[in-house]
Amino acid sequence: MTSENTLQATLAAPRAIAWLMHTSKAEILQCFPHVCNLVNQKGDVVSLVTTDLGPDPIAFVISWNSEVGPFVLYSRKNPKEFKVSVTERRILLDGLIVNVGEAVYWEPSPEWHRVRGRWDHLRRCSCVMHRHLQDSGIESLGPLIDAIRLGAIPPAETQSPRNLHDRILQRALEPAIDLCRGIVNGDPAECRRGIQNLAGLGGGLTPAGDDFILGAMAALWTIHSPEQARLLSGEISDEAEGRIHVLSQAWLRSMASGEIGIAWHKLIRAMAGDDDGELKIACEGILAVGSSSGADALSGFIATLNLLDA
Repeated sequence: MTSENTLQATLAAPRAIAWLMHTSKAEILQCFPHVCNLVNQKGDVVSLVTTDLGPDPIAFVISWNSEVGPFVLYSRKNPKEFKVSVTERRILLDGLIVNVGEAVYWEPSPEWHRVRGRWDHLRRCSCVMHRHLQDSGIESLGPLIDAIRLGAIPPAETQSPRNLHDRILQRALEPAIDLCRGIVNGDPAECRRGIQNLAGLGGGLTPAGDDFILGAMAALWTIHSPEQARLLSGEISDEAEGRIHVLSQAWLRSMASGEIGIAWHKLIRAMAGDDDGELKIACEGILAVGSSSGADALSGFIATLNLLDA
């Protein structure tokens, strides 16, 4: 086996390490040039991601410096065509070896304490982020932010649905109100009611509703104590289980423990300061996730923080 057929993991999230320890059988869930998602016999997911994407709570980060991703071959074929095997220190994808045994531990929880409970500051940050989201022009659940704050008054886009996006906005409004209010009020029943009609809403690998939930859960960790946040986010994750794709499920399970991807670490760090320029740069990192996944997640985050003084 040549070095061209071998990849080296440099960082590992604790959930990725646990996945390796508890996996006896695995298969490719889906592949993209720079990301390969694997699922094991328990339905748990791990991601192999390249350095440019950075670490997340379920990932091994692979050292890679080419624009052509290491998984491009696998992304072009049916995942079922490839054999996957796992050892204590390696993941083997047919002819490709991924060495994970030397990967350095990566802490998946941001420094929530730096912004937790700073209501006035959180509201100010949410205004800056909202303006930046609007300026991005990305089609997302962003129009719900003002509607949720005003309370059940739909934005113009939802009054006369003209396309799929408008219909999704209309269907998302009521449950999004329930979820965001439930988080701010610390009301599990209200949160569960919102999840029942928001989870799985939309299309794509991680639907818009799932991404919105993730962002709202991130806001939860800036509002409540760690103990309260863990309990309430656990209720949300449990309610969503079975209603969402296994990849979304893995992300929400991580978020229930306060764990989230590196772009959100940078956002929380920027929010802890007073530099709006840094905050906008951090927002850009989140908006760059997927075609609209980052924007939908940021919408959930902002919509929840906007209710702090409502």
